[in-house]
Amino acid sequence: MRHQDPTPISHRRPAPTRHDRRRPRLVRRVALGATLIAIVMPIGPAAFAKGPGGGGGGGGGKHAPAGPSVVIKTPAAGTATTGSVTASGTASDSTTLTEVDVQIDSTGWKAASGTSSWSLPLGTSLPAGTHTLYARATDTSGGSTTTSETFSVDPPPATPTVTISSPASGSTVQGTVTVTGSAADNTGVAAVAVQVDSGSWQPAGGTTSWSWSWDTTSALNGPHTITARVTDTGGSTSTATTSVSVNNPVPDTTAPSIAITAPAAGSTQSGTVSVAGTAGDNVALSQVQVQVDGGSWQPASGTASWSWSWDTSTAAAGSHTITARATDTSGNSTTASESVSVATNGGGSTAPNTQGSWVSPEGVHINVNSAGSWTIAQVYNILKANALDLDKVGPDLTVNVQD
Repeated sequence: MRHQDPTPISHRRPAPTRHDRRRPRLVRRVALGATLIAIVMPIGPAAFAKGPGGGGGGGGGKHAPAGPSVVIKTPAAGTATTGSVTASGTASDSTTLTEVDVQIDSTGWKAASGTSSWSLPLGTSLPAGTHTLYARATDTSGGSTTTSETFSVDPPPATPTVTISSPASGSTVQGTVTVTGSAADNTGVAAVAVQVDSGSWQPAGGTTSWSWSWDTTSALNGPHTITARVTDTGGSTSTATTSVSVNNPVPDTTAPSIAITAPAAGSTQSGTVSVAGTAGDNVALSQVQVQVDGGSWQPASGTASWSWSWDTSTAAAGSHTITARATDTSGNSTTASESVSVATNGGGSTAPNTQGSWVSPEGVHINVNSAGSWTIAQVYNILKANALDLDKVGPDLTVNVQD
C-alpha cells in the first residue's frame, strides 16, 4: 500500500528538478509542534547577493546627501540693465554652505559676499551687449552646484558736449570780456552756465551758440579758470574749462603828500607874500591849489615844487589860515594848512583894482569873485559914496560880489 504524505498540498515542496539535484542545498529543520518542517535553500552566488543598501539580500542602504542649491535673483534673467550692476541671490544646503562664487562670461570666479543670501557688485565696466552670469554654491562636503542666466547691458546714454571758443586758453584779459562757445546734444540742449574758479554758476545767453559777459575787474590779477557747463533736456551734463590770466591796472587809492615851506607858520607877513611848498605822489600829481581862510581855491604854479603869490593887502590885519591842496591823476587829494599874521589891514585906504578879498579901513569885508569886470576898488568906491557912517557899520558889514 502506498504511503501518502499528510502535508497539505499547498505546503508541499515541489519535486526537485534535475538542476536542483546538482545545486548545493542548505537544509534547516524546524520543529513546529508535532510537525517537523524542513526548509531547503539553495547555496550559490544569488543567496549572498547584496541588496540596494550593500547588505544581505533585502537589506536597505543609506543614500548620498543631495548637493547645495543656488538661485540668481538679480539681474533678472533676460532683463536689460544700465549703470552699476550688482549680482545677488540665495543659496541653501542640507549641511553647511562654505561659499558662493560668481562669474561673468568667462572672466574668472569671484567670491560673493554672504552665502544663504549673497551679492557681488559688478560695477559699471561691463560692455554693452548680452552676458552670462554664473553662480556656484559650495558646501562643507565639497559638493557644489552651478546655475546661470543671461542678461544684457544697454549702452550708456549720450552726454551733451560743450566747448569754449574765447577767450583763448592761456591768454591775458582785462576789463569786460565776452566768453563764448558752442554746445550740442543728440536730444536737445536745455541750458549753458558759466563759472569762474569756484564761484556761482551764471546763466549764459543762448544754448548751441552761447555767450557770457565777465567783468574781470571783480577778480584779482593772476590766473583764473573759466568753466562752461551744458545740460541737455534729459538732465545729463558735461563741462569744459579754459585758463586765462587777468591783468587789470591796479587802482590808485594812495593820496598824494603836500607841505607848505613858506611863509613860516606863525610868522607875521605884509605886502605880497610868496606861499611855496612841495608835493609828491606814488603815481603822478595833477595840480596844487591854495586858499586863504576858506576862500576860493587858487591855482599854484608847479606841482612837485609849487608857489603862489598872496597880496596880504586884501586881508585884514590879524591871523589868517593858508591851506594848500595837492591832487593826483586818480583824483586823490591831500591838504596842508598853517596860520600866519598880517601886520596891516591893507596899508591904507587904497582898494586893490582886482578881484578877491579885502578889508577896508572901515572894517568892511569885500569879497569879489565875478566872471565880469567888477573889482574890489569899484565896490569900495560905491560904498564910500553911498554908505552913511561907513566907519561905524564897517566892522559888521560884508559885501560879496559873485555871479
